[in-house]
Amino acid sequence: MDMIEGLGLVLQSHLALIYRAIRSTRGDSPLHFCDECVTASRAAIEGYNAAWETYRAREDTAWKMVINW
Repeated sequence: MDMIEGLGLVLQSHLALIYRAIRSTRGDSPLHFCDECVTASRAAIEGYNAAWETYRAREDTAWKMVINW
């Protein structure tokens, strides 16, 4: 994973948090999320999983960077 991909992962995570603050139009429950929040969250998780698959097989300690995300 290069710097651009890592930045994309961080941005997707922040975007999910921002969307989480937006009230859903589906109901009054705080457990309802807007669709954009779910989409951004899934993209962040997929990016994290891709980073983990890249770094976990390395011999050095680069995998620790992924855990710190």
